[in-house]
Amino acid sequence: MHQEFGHLSGLCPSGHSNGGRRGETTLPVAALLVYTAIALLVPIRLLAASDLDARIERAAKYESGASAEPLRQIEQQLRESGGDSVRRAELEATLIRMLAADTTFESKRFACTHLAVHGSEASLPALAALLNQDETVGIACFALCRIHSARAGDVLRKALPASKGVARVQLILTLGHRAEAESVKPLAELAHEADAAVANAAVRALGSIDATAAREAVSALRREANPAVALLRKHC
Repeated sequence: MHQEFGHLSGLCPSGHSNGGRRGETTLPVAALLVYTAIALLVPIRLLAASDLDARIERAAKYESGASAEPLRQIEQQLRESGGDSVRRAELEATLIRMLAADTTFESKRFACTHLAVHGSEASLPALAALLNQDETVGIACFALCRIHSARAGDVLRKALPASKGVARVQLILTLGHRAEAESVKPLAELAHEADAAVANAAVRALGSIDATAAREAVSALRREANPAVALLRKHC
């Protein structure tokens, strides 16, 4: 015992335990309890990780009308993680895994809804991938609109050139909601698009940005008699 736990002998001030023979160093009860707790915690943590993986797998396959219990369990963990940054990061990683290509739309929508509240820059690459698909661009914009990071706006602006139709309109309106000065230039260019829906959305988004450059862009569009400006007046 002395050789195995000799490094813990300092925990026993007298150099021996109650009832032990003088000169022997024995392991204090408190240290034994610590070692026992550690031994018990390891399999518990492994079991918890295994259970979480199974829960994520069920949540990733969720379809409307099926049991929502796996989703409710994740929601409960999110509520209970307040103030625990490490736990929050782990749960964000869980939500990101639910955005994978092989998960259901309902799973992705659930993840985006909660990433809008709990998401950080860590989730941006996965959300950016959803912007490339018409089915998921809307739910990705919902999350990106609310994530408090300038890089979220960068992701939206980067997706603009390859977008078209309804997806482009959603990207533009989301940039309007974020109201970042960096969006003024691309939005001003889109205000000249032949697609009226795109042009109208761009002018509306410019009107939402409280920046000198945005006001100057709208004034320039008025001087050009851009038809989308009339729509902006109706919404103001």
